[in-house]
Amino acid sequence: MVEHRIRVAEAIAAARQDAGVSQRALAERLGRDKRTIQKWEKGEMKITLEDFLDIFDALNDAGSTIIMITHEQEIAERAKRINYIRDGILSDGRRDGESLA
Repeated sequence: MVEHRIRVAEAIAAARQDAGVSQRALAERLGRDKRTIQKWEKGEMKITLEDFLDIFDALNDAGSTIIMITHEQEIAERAKRINYIRDGILSDGRRDGESLA
């Protein structure tokens, strides 16, 4: 379990850094303390799914491209673009029946 927490921590830190967002700026966007961000990024504190998704939202709003794989439509709908894989075929990001216009 600790190994999983470290992988999540590293992913959070890498995504934040790639977005060019400081720990302080991310903390402000989330309404959290900078120390909380530091603990998440070091794997010292468990992160809830809701906090993880809030980070996703904040970094996505900052212009980062984040790839998330989920079976949960409610979670997927937080993204600006959704691609579907069905029977091994990647869609173009449209939802069923949605036009390109």
